[in-house]
Amino acid sequence: MSDAALDPEELEAIQAAIRQTAPPRAAHTGPEPTGPLALIAADRDAQTARPRLLQLARDWARSLERTLRGHLNGDAELNVIDAEIIDGRALRDELRTMWKGVARPQGRPGHLVVAVGGNVIEAAAALRCGLTKAATASTRDPSLVALRLFDPVGRSLVQALGRAWRERESIDLLIDDDPAAGITELIESDLVIAATVTLNGAATGRLRLFTPPTTTLPPPESLDAVRPTAEAISAVLGEVEVELLVNLGTVEITLAQLRKLAVGATLPLTTFVDSPVPVYVGGVVKAMAKPVVSRGVLAIEIQNLTPTRGGSR
Repeated sequence: MSDAALDPEELEAIQAAIRQTAPPRAAHTGPEPTGPLALIAADRDAQTARPRLLQLARDWARSLERTLRGHLNGDAELNVIDAEIIDGRALRDELRTMWKGVARPQGRPGHLVVAVGGNVIEAAAALRCGLTKAATASTRDPSLVALRLFDPVGRSLVQALGRAWRERESIDLLIDDDPAAGITELIESDLVIAATVTLNGAATGRLRLFTPPTTTLPPPESLDAVRPTAEAISAVLGEVEVELLVNLGTVEITLAQLRKLAVGATLPLTTFVDSPVPVYVGGVVKAMAKPVVSRGVLAIEIQNLTPTRGGSR
């Protein structure tokens, strides 16, 4: 091995060889992917929340037949189809032509979105305009005027959801007068629980109930904070094993000196035999000690303790 510096051309050749043999690095310009633990936790919440939303939708549907019958002047048959886990971003186009309302649990995070689509919107709007019966079924999207006329009906559906929610959760569900923020939160969510209720009878349509998984999950139980005593902490942590590191000294040598090392070589340290040496615990100096020999083995004798922050040791 030569100590001579590399020639610039030799250095360039070595670097070029390294670049050719190194595996290509994929370009990454987007956000960092979600960690697997976060995805597992979110999926677990969604699986737990799905049957809870499904039961809420069933309780809601039972009270809706009477509500819709009054707005449609005819029979209203509702059937709960299922609750599914979907990507919120897939809802953007679906929600565009539906009536939407948002409600939030009082004193708890989260929200629920009620979306109504189908002939029921035009039918309820026609009756509000004075027609004696609901409009015939149509495949066209509801007009903006029909969506506005449907607003009182939609709010009554959200109020019925609030009554079903209160029976299950014992807290109020408050209607959000500006649903835009809640809808934006929904379509930006990675996971959304969606329950579907079909409507048949005097009018046809679909009622969809959306929510992030955490909205329907019960809040975590709060634990009273108890300030532990020093004795209690010592009792709990007293059996924990820690590693002590004693630094007897250090020395710096050059690479040339390292190559000349042989059996029997002596390296003088920077400390004297009777100099105090630091004792480390977790990388922090906890004490100063003196090297001694005890029963034929190298040992240390603690001379003084170094107080840590707060005065504890």
